[in-house]
Amino acid sequence: MSLYSKLFVSFVFAILGLSFWVTTGLLYWEFSEDWRRPVFEGALWFDLMTHYSHVFLFFPLFGTVALFAFYLPATAFVDMYWRPAKDPDNEIPYAKRRFVGGWIALVLISGGIGYGLSLGDETSLWQIKRDQLREGGKTRAVCALLGQNGQCQRVTFPTALANVRRVSQDRERITDLKRVCGRDPLVEQLSGPEPKRYCFVTAQYSRDADVLQSKLLDDKTCCTALQRFETDARNVHLATDDNRSWLDRIQYITLGMKIFFLLVILTISVLLACRRGRIMSQYGHLAHRIDRGVIIGTIAMLFLPFMNHAYMLSTELIYGPNDWLGGGDGVSFYRVPYALSIAFGVWGFSIMLFFIRREDKEAERMSKIIGTIASGVFVLKYESMIDYAVRFAGPGAGIHSVLTLITIAVLMWLALVVLKAFWSGEGRET
Repeated sequence: MSLYSKLFVSFVFAILGLSFWVTTGLLYWEFSEDWRRPVFEGALWFDLMTHYSHVFLFFPLFGTVALFAFYLPATAFVDMYWRPAKDPDNEIPYAKRRFVGGWIALVLISGGIGYGLSLGDETSLWQIKRDQLREGGKTRAVCALLGQNGQCQRVTFPTALANVRRVSQDRERITDLKRVCGRDPLVEQLSGPEPKRYCFVTAQYSRDADVLQSKLLDDKTCCTALQRFETDARNVHLATDDNRSWLDRIQYITLGMKIFFLLVILTISVLLACRRGRIMSQYGHLAHRIDRGVIIGTIAMLFLPFMNHAYMLSTELIYGPNDWLGGGDGVSFYRVPYALSIAFGVWGFSIMLFFIRREDKEAERMSKIIGTIASGVFVLKYESMIDYAVRFAGPGAGIHSVLTLITIAVLMWLALVVLKAFWSGEGRET
């Protein structure tokens, strides 16, 4: 492969990787009490990072691993489309035009999706400036629930984040605390009293059950409080430009880069399947590294749907259900429908199965067995898996969970390094 192809891919991937780390670094710098003295679990920046782990943890950790894993196939495709093939039979018609056209299409699609996501009414808490987010001693613009004594029952934004974290750490299940905020016209409404449950935005969580018993709320009352809480966050964010965080000001760029990254990974996966024969013909000596690297990169990408589901559940606990089809006031296109996350998981398993080489019959058979078992477990234990995702890779993640995720990402990166050294040392060709 040519040096220019390697330099081009290295430059693009370096920019993407830098944007991932800059986003998380800016979160720490902007929301920590003193960026020179790190405080972790319980700190505002840490709660924001874990609550929005699909943004601030996945991309710098597993997104970076995916960049390393897909670097070689990306370089091969740039070289294939931009440099004339040695064998005329392998020449791609209008290769350079296709490459430039595809590149422009990815950029435009990324910008369009990013713009569409930014149109959502819902405000993420990291979009609010730190001083406004803390609500220290200020009169709240919207009272979530007016108590019998006339006092407002409404926790601050940081307390709501802390409530989700503490409940998910102390309770095995958290999905059963979701609220049903809309009546189903096709289902009879029973006249009996519905059970009251803990509402995350009206009372600070306590391990003392007696303290919380008097603060439990029914669905209707809590749903009203959740809606007012979300509305208050949006109003604070939109009140003035001074209330916007620096993260919010640059999100149009960073969000577009993240979408571009996902589209690039998807495009490379499709091309690897469609251009398999051409890859084997021109870069056969790299086939093993490409295949194993893609498998490792795909495993890294599978962390995204789990973190995304953890985020959607935890956000539903403080903002209420995302009525993105019902025209609700709090519509958010940040909370991507569950079906798309499931489709992403199916893509990941499909890629892994495809790149188990056909001659590795035992590995292929074992991968199919594992895939079938994993699919069955996911369907039967879906809510339990989301609960664990919240606890260990989402809002409930403590410092030990975050260190574990970092360790997994580092081990994946080391596996790529060892893989490269092994095949380079052996000098094998396929």
